[in-house]
Amino acid sequence: MMNSGGRRFRKVAVVVFGAGAALALAGCKHEPERRLTFERDIVFAPQPPAFVAGPMATAFTNRAGFSARVVASGVFADRTGRITGQLLGRGHWLRLALDPRPTAAEKDRREDPGFSFLWDVSLNQGYLLCEALQGYAPLSARTRYSDLQETPEAGPPQAVGGWRASPATVTARMADGAQARFEVWRVRELEGFPVRIHALEGLDNTDVNLSKIRLQPPPADVFVIPKGFTPYSSAEALADEVAIRRRALKQSELLPGVVLDPYETPR
Repeated sequence: MMNSGGRRFRKVAVVVFGAGAALALAGCKHEPERRLTFERDIVFAPQPPAFVAGPMATAFTNRAGFSARVVASGVFADRTGRITGQLLGRGHWLRLALDPRPTAAEKDRREDPGFSFLWDVSLNQGYLLCEALQGYAPLSARTRYSDLQETPEAGPPQAVGGWRASPATVTARMADGAQARFEVWRVRELEGFPVRIHALEGLDNTDVNLSKIRLQPPPADVFVIPKGFTPYSSAEALADEVAIRRRALKQSELLPGVVLDPYETPR
């Protein structure tokens, strides 16, 4: 059964000195009892969700290209069961650019790593890209699928996302022998493009809704690694580097002139 990236997130924690440490190292004579305090800088190394790295993705590939707004729910670990972003496609390539996590703190939004996925549906593999780091790392889906069969459902079109859409059930055989099933709601006026994809069996209860759909191929350079991006050996190594740089930034803000012990992560 398809195991979406949400279950394979790796939590990377780097300890940085907090404001209490700044006061302690400043040598405050009036508060000798003050001790060092710490805070954790946590960066998640995501894997692509089920509608990108799995049989659901095939619903997007039989066309020249498109762009759409996507809102999805399911098992997405740190994103509390819901992700939003921009989904683009061209041939068998997809690119999903995730929105920053909802937060009331503008500072937290500015510090969002800017993760996106570049995915080859035909090979079921691709890359994790990080805009803030200007880096990328290879990704490969751990679960494979085959033998997709689509069966239109009887009945008239129904209202979905402001469109009249007709459902079909798609069944896929997973590499481990399990079966995955999902519904695809297609719109005739959009050349059969889906406005909703809903998991019926497996696929981590993923439900995907699409809006602001444009059936025009995005520029080809959207689906290649940007020039100048640094390669990393894995998504975890890339997330480690993001955490380390945040650590250095907080060090410079809280403890000017104090150097923490450096360490390297493989690229």
